[in-house]
Amino acid sequence: MSTLFDKFHHVHTYGFISQKDMGELYNRCDIAITRGGTTSLAEQKLYDMKQIIIPIPRTHDQYDNAKWYVRRHNDIMINQRDHDFESQLGNAIKHFKGFKKVRLQKDKKTLISHAKKIIRDTI
Repeated sequence: MSTLFDKFHHVHTYGFISQKDMGELYNRCDIAITRGGTTSLAEQKLYDMKQIIIPIPRTHDQYDNAKWYVRRHNDIMINQRDHDFESQLGNAIKHFKGFKKVRLQKDKKTLISHAKKIIRDTI
């Protein structure tokens, strides 16, 4: 899969990432190419990331999660089974290419409050 991104020099791919390293990576990233799991999407939004969401096929909840983030946050959802999947992915990456999140120094209490709000809004 990482060869899909070779032409995008600003895209970095990672294999398995430990939970310990995840927060630091989220802090450094502006955009995520991600599946549609509830926890992953909420964590990424906690760090103000734009999301290109590719739900796992046959998982209705991931599709519903992705639709919610598309409507609520103007993120992008792509179906990996579409015949033009690679083209759509390339277009999504180009769409968000210039996006830079505002990096604020938030204390833990503020981050937790923000996470609770996202969860309440989702439920």
